[in-house]
Amino acid sequence: MFWENLPVEQTHLLDVFKQYRRPFSASVELTRRCNNNCIHCYNNKPASDPSSLKREMSIKELESFVEQAVELDMLHVLLTGGEPLLRKDFQDIYMLFKRAGMLVSIFTNGIALTPSLIGFLEQYPPALVELTVYGLTEETYESVTRVKGSFKRFMQAVRLLDKSKIKVNYKAVFLEQNKHEFDEIHSFCNERSAIGYRFDIMVHNRTDFDSSRNNEIAKSKLNPSDALELEKRDPKRSRSMEKYYDRVASYDLDPESDDRLFTCGAGSKSIYVSADGIVHPCGSLMSERFSFSLREHRLETIWNELIPASLDVRAPKDYPCLTCSHRFMCDWCPAHADLDSGDLTSISEHTCEMTRLRMETLRIRRDSHST
Repeated sequence: MFWENLPVEQTHLLDVFKQYRRPFSASVELTRRCNNNCIHCYNNKPASDPSSLKREMSIKELESFVEQAVELDMLHVLLTGGEPLLRKDFQDIYMLFKRAGMLVSIFTNGIALTPSLIGFLEQYPPALVELTVYGLTEETYESVTRVKGSFKRFMQAVRLLDKSKIKVNYKAVFLEQNKHEFDEIHSFCNERSAIGYRFDIMVHNRTDFDSSRNNEIAKSKLNPSDALELEKRDPKRSRSMEKYYDRVASYDLDPESDDRLFTCGAGSKSIYVSADGIVHPCGSLMSERFSFSLREHRLETIWNELIPASLDVRAPKDYPCLTCSHRFMCDWCPAHADLDSGDLTSISEHTCEMTRLRMETLRIRRDSHST
């Protein structure tokens, strides 16, 4: 979300929304269709996929969602996908949220951006447009997207955005296919990002539980040592990790005092809405027990009753994460466990190893600072 890079003093509003249990934000998936076919992607279908087209929310249904969201005091919406710009009625959808007075952000690969659409967004500015950089050479970029010509169209979008007045941010995800371009991507994104470049070194399984695509994701995933090496090469991220480590080192790990399985912010200040109108506490909690249809329930009921009930899950007493000293520096979560194995309490050896290496690095740094 756009607030992840804001200074702490600017995020107090989020705490207010959480305190009074109001949804600050929604990620609204306009379509699962995409004009790329990224090897690591957890949520894409072909651009003309008829089944996806048939299930997408109509503009009338989206209008109803906007009205209900406003009733709950929602302030921000992220339009995402798939590739949201593939919706032929994208501008009409976008204006539904703008006219409701919401801040609107857009996640896009940029390939469908045109001078005309840029002009429209300049006239009705979004809070942020965010693009992902998969590589800075045709070979690398298209080894990820697997669509010939996608790099050229991406760079055309970058040039259009460079000349525009639109607030733009860039992010990256690092895989086996593009890790060798880390420094170049890092510089490219830092130079152009309005609120701070960010990158991912982890990918997770498909939200449609497609086993063949999950095998592709597994092959693209960085091994723990390579992932941590990239993390260490970013000074800003390293400093942030060190500060967080110092803060959480003394946290209580008593499972008797807190045996909640979900200790994150899922469903506490934001929601994820799938293209077919299914509301989830977050974009990774996709199994049936965390899925509530706007075609069957009002948003108020989903937010105030169904989501809290679904997240009221206690960890078993032998759940190792409850007492793990690495817990607060670990990227694993019940949602990813569910996508990985269908079990909210399963453990990822890959993530455990990466967290162990991260903790070892942070301890060495802290010890060196104290001597």
